[in-house]
This record gives sequence, structure tokens and C-alpha cells, in this order.
Amino acid sequence: MCLIPLVVACQSNTQKKNLPITIWVGAESVAFYQEKANEYLETVFKVQNPGLNHPAIIVKPSDAATAANTFLLDTEEGVDIFTIPSDSLSELVSGSSKIAPIFNSQLLAQIKADNYPNTLDLISLPLSGSTSSSGKEVFGVPYVYQNLVLYYNKKVITDPSSWESILSATPPSSKAFTLAGNDSFSNSFLLMASKNGNFPIRIYRDGRLEDVDLSNAEALKIIKYGQNLFTQGYDPNSMGAWASSVSEEKVLSVIGGAWHFKAASEAFGRNLGISILPTFTIDGETYHSGTFNDVKMFVQRVSSPNANYLQAIMQYFSSIAVQDESFEVCDNLPAYQGAKEKLVGSSDHINLALAQYNMIEYGLNQPFGKNKLMHEYFYNRRAHQIIIDVLMNARNLYITNEAIYNALLMVEKRWKTGE
Repeated sequence: MCLIPLVVACQSNTQKKNLPITIWVGAESVAFYQEKANEYLETVFKVQNPGLNHPAIIVKPSDAATAANTFLLDTEEGVDIFTIPSDSLSELVSGSSKIAPIFNSQLLAQIKADNYPNTLDLISLPLSGSTSSSGKEVFGVPYVYQNLVLYYNKKVITDPSSWESILSATPPSSKAFTLAGNDSFSNSFLLMASKNGNFPIRIYRDGRLEDVDLSNAEALKIIKYGQNLFTQGYDPNSMGAWASSVSEEKVLSVIGGAWHFKAASEAFGRNLGISILPTFTIDGETYHSGTFNDVKMFVQRVSSPNANYLQAIMQYFSSIAVQDESFEVCDNLPAYQGAKEKLVGSSDHINLALAQYNMIEYGLNQPFGKNKLMHEYFYNRRAHQIIIDVLMNARNLYITNEAIYNALLMVEKRWKTGE
């Protein structure tokens, strides 16, 4: 592992010099990364910098999905390095950037060498006046890959490959599936449906707010199929309480992420199955349920008093060796390319990883980290509730093609303009 030779600049402010470095990771990973921090100090920093002192490193829990908002409430104190999903990137860089770009050449070289091209896109943003040859600056250090999978009851569902087979295996006393959440990320499997590699529904595909198309003829067919699927097989009563519904076999499958693995393991027990999301067929044509591909990344706050130390730590934490250990200990799926080829066995742990890697080809990069308005309009304008209402045919308002079409136009408008 090639690590950054650290040159520590003099600091006249003794108090700032002695401030500990604070790092936020998910609660499930705190103990592991605290161990890695201690390991870094003892086996890397002291070897490379004999006689120099390093600030203490303290690893604390913070949910990645809310870390950006938590940090923005207090950008001057506390955390130095924290974890965010890619969709939070634009929030932190909009206006006066609250996080620092990655500048160290060795860390940048490691990021470029280790990661998929689509991952590099998720961690980079155009920067006005950038000197980068690509016109972009790297702001994040990827270390966890994530997307949606299907957790299912393998005692009852013997073929999870299609929604048709899942529905046919579901007894009258149960519902076929539920969602781990009702937002449009958790419920993206129809929005991101693809046929032969083509995605009929467009959501900010070219990085432009106006590039949204949810109302074309093929999209309407997909949503109408989804309405039939939801009205037959979806259990709305399990929202927020799916684990108990699964345990009682009221629900036989759950669309969720790796962060739901522990809860799914406990709820399904020995009946836990894990697979890629199912296909479905419309007029003889096969579509594959899809997902937004995403990464978790480390970012560094601007003006940290310990700025000289941070990128060396991020390089160590995101190295292939540490990512592999993080997978074994914390179930964090490695982000680097080639990790899939190392997986051997058929444990739930391995099946979860394989399902996520195999979903990459049925997904597209989550675009919402490119523009703060995309994130705001997609998640915070209640478009997701309109979609759920259409799929559930709420109050019998969405029976006709015209009613469904008009609702989808409303969603389009909210995603484009926020109105």
C-alpha cells in the first residue's frame, strides 16, 4: 500500500495543534475505523514521521444520510472527516464550499486507479476556475458501494427472478412485498426499470434539471404494470414496521439496501434469501427492476485546523486492504473495481455483496449530488407520495390512462421546477 508522505506545517496556535481529529462513520463501523485509526498512528505515521506527534483520532457515529445536514448546522466546530452518500455532495459545495477538494497527488492517483469510471463521476463536481484537466475537482474518497436488493423468504419463494413468479408463490394470507421506505429512492425499482440496457424513464439523465421524462408511452406502461403489482402484492401497512410483518410471514419480500441487512437477517432468520431485483414482463417484453447506484465517501471540511493530516488518513481508510477488512467486519461493500472477483462462498454475507454488484448493470448513478436543486426537488417536494398514490390507486382516482398520465406530469413538474 502506497501512502502519503506527510509533511506537517508549523502551527503557531498550540491549542489548535492539540485538537483531536474527529471522524464520522456509520454506527456499525465506529469500532472498526477506530481500530484502523489507531493502527494508522502506530504502524504508518510513526514510521514515516519519527519524532513527530500526531493529533489523537476519535471516530464517532453519524448516519451518512443525515451527516451533511448535521455538519451544515455547525461547520466551524467538531468533525474533520465525515461520511456522506453521493447525493449530498452538491449541498456541501453549493455557494461557498464547505468541504475541501482532494489535492494530494498520491491520494488522487489511488482513487483513479482503484475505482470504476462511474464512481469517479459520483465523487467529482465541476468547479469554476478549476485547473483540473477534466474541468472537475474530486471532493470525495469512495469506500463503500451501495444499491438496492431483494430480501425474501426462500421457504415460500423458490424463484425470486421475476415479479410474476413471486406473486404466484404468495399465498392469500400474505403479501408479496413491501418497501423499506416510501421515498423515491427506496421506491426506484420501477422508475429505474430497463429493457435491453435502455431506461425509458429519465431523471436528470444528462445532469440537467429539465431532463426529466416520466410521461412517455413506455413509462406509462411501466407505471400501469406497477399499479397492478402494488394493488395485488404490496403491503402498505408494513411501512416502518416491515421486520415484524416479515417475521409473521405477512410479507414475503422487502426491497432494501445493505443498511437493512441486519434487520432482514433477524426478521427472516434461516429463511433469508437475497437476490437482485426481479424482472417483469409487459406485452411479451422483459424489463428489469432497477436501482440508483451510489457510493459512500469520505469528505474533509474546509479550514480544519488539522487539515495537513486528513488526506493521509483518508488514503489509508480507503485502501483496498482496509476496504476488504471493512467488508468482513462491518458488511460494508467495497467500492473499488475488482472486489467482486474476490467473493467466494454462498453465505448471506457473500450473497448480499454479489446481489449489489450484480445490480450495477441494472442501475444508473444517482444524479442528485450534481445539483442542489435536483436533491431538493426529488426528495423534498412530496412527488414520492403522488407516485405511491398512483401505484396504490388511492381513492380510486387513478383508474384511467388520462388520470395516471396527468399525475405523472405533475411529478415531472415538481422534479423540474419544485412546484
